[in-house]
Amino acid sequence: MGKKNNTLGVLLPVFSLPSQQGIGCFGSRTYAWIDGLTTVGITHWQVCPLGPTGYGCSPYQPLSEFALNPYFVDVSDLISRGWIPKNAFDVFQSLSNTRVQYQRVKARLTPLLYQAYDQFLKTQHGGDRFEKFKRRERVWLDSYATFCALKGRFGGSPWWLWPKELRAYENKEVQNYKKSHALITDFFAFVQWVLSEQWSNVKRYARRKGIRIVGDIPIYVGEDSAIVWEDRKLFQWNPTSDHPQYVAGVPPDYFSPTGQLWGNPLYDWNFLEKNNYRWWVERMKKNLEWFDFVRLDHFRGFYNYWAIPHGAVDAREGQWMQGPQHAFFNQLKKNFPKMPFLLEDLGDLNEQVRAFQRTLNLPGMAVLQFAFDGENNPYLPHKWTQNTVVYTGTHDNDTTRGWFSKAPKQVQQTCLQLLRKYAISSSAKTVVLDLIRLAHQKATAKWVIIPLQDWLNKGSRARINTPGTVGSHNWTWRCTEKDLADFQRQAEQMVHVE
Repeated sequence: MGKKNNTLGVLLPVFSLPSQQGIGCFGSRTYAWIDGLTTVGITHWQVCPLGPTGYGCSPYQPLSEFALNPYFVDVSDLISRGWIPKNAFDVFQSLSNTRVQYQRVKARLTPLLYQAYDQFLKTQHGGDRFEKFKRRERVWLDSYATFCALKGRFGGSPWWLWPKELRAYENKEVQNYKKSHALITDFFAFVQWVLSEQWSNVKRYARRKGIRIVGDIPIYVGEDSAIVWEDRKLFQWNPTSDHPQYVAGVPPDYFSPTGQLWGNPLYDWNFLEKNNYRWWVERMKKNLEWFDFVRLDHFRGFYNYWAIPHGAVDAREGQWMQGPQHAFFNQLKKNFPKMPFLLEDLGDLNEQVRAFQRTLNLPGMAVLQFAFDGENNPYLPHKWTQNTVVYTGTHDNDTTRGWFSKAPKQVQQTCLQLLRKYAISSSAKTVVLDLIRLAHQKATAKWVIIPLQDWLNKGSRARINTPGTVGSHNWTWRCTEKDLADFQRQAEQMVHVE
């Protein structure tokens, strides 16, 4: 089989971790998770984006690219600072331990955050650090906090449904509101300060333990987001309406016969280039404060992108437009010489895109679930190189057990034949762990990152997301303490097998 790959990782969103507050958070269980990874010799933890979520609760439709999700605040830390009572966890007792119930989490968490803020104002415990945080982050924090305050004032409705005079950050009415409502806007800044300190502590702890965190930066932003409200010059915008001219998505592919209509505003790359991609550079700096490496979501969009007219029924109405290509990556190289990036290069990429990717010399992805439809498939093990990061599946895939059970018989047979070719005796019952073993023991890949659900051999109910759909089944799966104990046993056997 060859030399084993020692750079092994796990894909697990923060929201999927156990906790006492209905959603994974930046608290003690996250530290225990990191300890567990260290114990079994796993070195990388990949997460989904950490930004505040809006409609659909998707981390790929963030309300801000510089803020952290308030749902992830560690309540026990608020208790230890003396800001909320010791029995604060009582309000979360009725919440599910296996699914995130976002609205119920919000309803219970928000009053505690306001209570913590009120107590902070009385004690000013950490006040100097808060003021330094506000000064350091003011470029994005002022507009984000004002956006959140106004969003709350108008019942969470998107900014284009607000009164006309409040639909743009630079309007004098907005600036007047910000001054006259400083107490409420400061609340949202306060929450970001607390989250920033908590996550910084998590990252430092992980680094001390030898764990590197792989983040994920969505290529696009949500239309109902602070940056779109603040600076529409960054986007291809319709000057006669409150909506973009084109929105993002992808044409029909193996995920969907009608393509995917994401709905995100598309960038005005010409304007961005004239400003040396300043907004993107600042965004990358923030992500590299949070993470050791960053996966660039939808790499294809930096070469050329699928532009769908706003209001289209589905993605089939789109057309290809040219992306920033080398000009963008040259600017990244100038600012981040080590280029700690991983490219999400999945989908139907033509030879021009592949050639462009090769010039960048950045690692791409190979997903084993996509590998079994022919001898020329680029995800087959003999195609892996030192610039390949291997996955069984991603957050957008079914679990590997669910995928295999639904795959055509020919795909199932091809998969089992491949495993036997590499001297791994396999069956439908053991195929998931056998694929993990294949990925782990194949010497040429840069990293191997396996979703936790595959380590646990979970079925489709544990799927994180189904692309092109919005519903209560997406972004809600959580693991249990028993799951983590089972993972420890399974990973220990896999990592240390001779």
